[in-house]
Amino acid sequence: MSMENKHLLTKLEEAVSLKHTALVVIDMQNDFCSLGGTIARRGGDISLVQKIIPTLASFLAKCRHIGINPVFIKNEYNSRRMPVSMKEALSYRGSVPATLPGSWGASFVESCTPLKGEKVFKKYCYDATTNSRFIKFLQSKKYKTIVLTGVATNICVETTARSASMANYYVVIVEDCVAGFSLDSHETALFNLKNYFCRLVTSAELLKIWSKA
Repeated sequence: MSMENKHLLTKLEEAVSLKHTALVVIDMQNDFCSLGGTIARRGGDISLVQKIIPTLASFLAKCRHIGINPVFIKNEYNSRRMPVSMKEALSYRGSVPATLPGSWGASFVESCTPLKGEKVFKKYCYDATTNSRFIKFLQSKKYKTIVLTGVATNICVETTARSASMANYYVVIVEDCVAGFSLDSHETALFNLKNYFCRLVTSAELLKIWSKA
């Protein structure tokens, strides 16, 4: 092994060691995931998202039982803090803003809600790493790896994964705990992520590793 690669965590078991791994849940909020939420009301297909909710809820429960506390990312609409590119996209799509502060739509899906004491970080765009408090939290814990779950695969999950990987984090995506609003966009995002930015694993694979830790 070359000098440049000798410190790489090439084995999955090494990369997701609980000593340096954060489990992150992105945007499991009613506006994105629930019937009656903004996406569903404007005709979006949330069937894939709804399908992963029980899987993710079960995964989180088992992780907590092992002693892993998930970190939650919460999207919040804020026109003053939203990038101009997102404002423009909302405008030309004629989209109604989602996750308004204090609304039911901004609340987490009941079965994927943070428990008391679990960290929640807000974001105002697609990328969770733009929240400096989130980054400082990762740095304070000396995390090397970020395990991502949540929605949407091709939007906030992918954007966060790309940014985190470029910021020198190992990134792992739990493929049965992420979803998008179409199968094509979901699968295309996973293809790109797997080949260029991160690893894909199943929740069962991770639990098998973590239960032995």
